[in-house]
Amino acid sequence: MRKGRSRIANGSPAAFFKSRQKILREGRFGSIPFDPFSMMDMASQIVQAKAAAKRASADLLNTLSFVPDDKLGWSPSGSARSALWIVGHCAQANQAFTRGIRGDAMEMPSTAEEFSRMIYQAGRDTKTREEAVERIESSTASLLYALDGLTEARFGESIPMPFGAMPIPFWITLPGLHMSGHARQIDYLQTVWGDLQDHMAA
Repeated sequence: MRKGRSRIANGSPAAFFKSRQKILREGRFGSIPFDPFSMMDMASQIVQAKAAAKRASADLLNTLSFVPDDKLGWSPSGSARSALWIVGHCAQANQAFTRGIRGDAMEMPSTAEEFSRMIYQAGRDTKTREEAVERIESSTASLLYALDGLTEARFGESIPMPFGAMPIPFWITLPGLHMSGHARQIDYLQTVWGDLQDHMAA
């Protein structure tokens, strides 16, 4: 049981961001000194972030398309997200990423623990396949539009979070990483009911 709790804690949103903030503070990956934001100019980083978000959004919707209608709301346990919940969660996260890029005010819990609970619940109200698809398509379009409008001044700023500030060059990499990771969760869910095809490779 102790080992299981450790896995959950280490996989929380707060732990995810903290681990990457450590990389930013130390300027290194493992033992190799590295500045992840000095190798490309702003325009190149935006192009890369847009391409990653587009690909991840397509992967997410593609793997969702293989989920049978009677499995859309299915969960392997009381605390695990269903496929619909995962996609709704990604769409709501895209909206938050977009607000951060634009510099809009964001309602933010005061602690990392409250933030993790808020993130966990996000998208739970998604009820249909059509709603899930529309949410991803519209939130991704808004995200790409915000990236196109990103100014040099905003690019040099950071976003305050409950666990520390997030530089914009790092922030814009998160939508693609986030959707891609959750698409793989749906691909895993499908193996539970016997679909062993790797839909992420399609």
